[in-house]
Amino acid sequence: MLCCCAIMPIIKAVFMLVLAFFVFLAVSKTELKGLKLFGKILGVILLILAGYMIAMNVCSRMSNGRCPMKYNKDKGNIHMKMHHQQMIQQEVK
Repeated sequence: MLCCCAIMPIIKAVFMLVLAFFVFLAVSKTELKGLKLFGKILGVILLILAGYMIAMNVCSRMSNGRCPMKYNKDKGNIHMKMHHQQMIQQEVK
């Protein structure tokens, strides 16, 4: 079963793709060169971010099959523990 960590990035990526579509649609109808360039850059950034979100979601699913942000009652939040350990190691150095 997919948890919210698997579904939410996909929903966000789909939203970004729809937004990029409408940005490119608006760019095709405008006549100002500066606005066209800005719209194309914005649309490409949205496409890259959507692809990144999907790729990261697939990679995290393939790496261990578990949600890395899911809270475990016995171990606590694994992500926060890893972050805390890194902070302690940086302070020691």
